[in-house]
Amino acid sequence: MKKMLYVVFVAVVALFGLTFSYRNQRAVGIDYYFGVDFQVQLPLLLFITFALGLVVGCLATLPRVLGARRRLSRAQRQARALQRAAAGS
Repeated sequence: MKKMLYVVFVAVVALFGLTFSYRNQRAVGIDYYFGVDFQVQLPLLLFITFALGLVVGCLATLPRVLGARRRLSRAQRQARALQRAAAGS
């Protein structure tokens, strides 16, 4: 049931994204530093911005996730050692 709701949610978000892209085909001007300026379609700009935010967010949480995995692995090794010690007593 949970998987079905997830699939429906993803499908609805994808549908909104597609309809947004279809209805907003305007070019948006981007003026950046040092005279860099270019035109890009609004849906593409939003997608790139979202993707960059996702990558930055994942990279920001990576040290915490890796630390948690390391602590979990250490705790599992200690639990196995304690189980072996308790079984040997």
